[in-house]
Amino acid sequence: MELDALVNWAMIANDECDFGASLELGLNLFNHEPAAYAKLAARTLGTACAAAAALTTRRGGLMWLQMWLQMWLQMWLQMWL
Repeated sequence: MELDALVNWAMIANDECDFGASLELGLNLFNHEPAAYAKLAARTLGTACAAAAALTTRRGGLMWLQMWLQMWLQMWLQMWL
């Protein structure tokens, strides 16, 4: 399967509140070759983390999770981009 198709299916899974698909794809891209797939991995992980944090915030008011995810993503982006 082509990479664009995998990203498309992961984004569809995000729409269905299945953030694990994007997290797994992003981590696999990052672990495979960080330099080559850094931007795609960052976009995929960022989308999944933001969507999961927004859903968690709406349901339980857990702002700490959203802040932690944003901090982690910023550190990761600075390290690889």
